[in-house]
Amino acid sequence: MDWGLPPMMMGAEQIPLYTLLSLLSATALLTVTALASQVERERIKHRLREARTQAEHSNRAKNVFLASMSHKFRTPLNTVIGFAEVLTWREEGAAADPLTADQRDYVNQIVQAGQQ
Repeated sequence: MDWGLPPMMMGAEQIPLYTLLSLLSATALLTVTALASQVERERIKHRLREARTQAEHSNRAKNVFLASMSHKFRTPLNTVIGFAEVLTWREEGAAADPLTADQRDYVNQIVQAGQQ
């Protein structure tokens, strides 16, 4: 009897009906599981793409912030370092240093810290 079964299942009329149904159920379950796994993989890929996009956006924002803050700190810091260096200069022929030893140490610390 031809049940209209695919060639791989020819001879199925000799298999008990409950066995055939079990095989079909197992095949359907595997198919559904494979589809669910594919859907889950696609969902995870989508979430990973979103996370990467968010990380790239955050990285760009961080770079803009650091560049801005670096400029805002560097400009006044260069002024402080420049004036500290002026204080360390001695005029040619000056009899006395205009700074005390402690003041010279403080100014040198400012210059060294600024250069670092």
